[in-house]
Amino acid sequence: TCHGTTSSSATTITLSGLPASGYVNGTVYALTLTATNTTITGSNLRDGFDMTASAGSFTAVTGTTLTSATEIHHNTPKSVTSGSASWTFNWTAPATGTATITFHVACNATNGDGSASSLDKWNTISPTLTHAVSVTATSTTIACNGGTSTITATAAGGTSPYQYKLNTGA
Repeated sequence: TCHGTTSSSATTITLSGLPASGYVNGTVYALTLTATNTTITGSNLRDGFDMTASAGSFTAVTGTTLTSATEIHHNTPKSVTSGSASWTFNWTAPATGTATITFHVACNATNGDGSASSLDKWNTISPTLTHAVSVTATSTTIACNGGTSTITATAAGGTSPYQYKLNTGA
């Protein structure tokens, strides 16, 4: 409530760096969070953010602070350039497990007067990230020419139901 009580579509949030194919356990991802608002004008424009993850951990960089391993926020409002402010920091995927990760992000654009005026504009997004699909396959030995084998494939992570494809077959 320090920046008003209602969200505004005038502030847009972009979170880049999340892997489209899902996360891999223990991997460090560089995330860039950008808040954009071109409706607030003046020389005192400032932006800030707060972001949580349901699992994994953030690494603080200059201009950010960790509330906990799973929550990062600005500690100094960032001056806006061309209506946008960005922060880049690392998020490390959980070491184990295949849970879907939910990020909750709130960004604000303020007029810099220090009050919760109607000129302050904030918004939220909640992107999710699934675990990358990993597949293991085993096969039985073919006893002789013309024999058969059974291939057993097992998938983990991602979102089921899974579809399996052998070469270009169904």
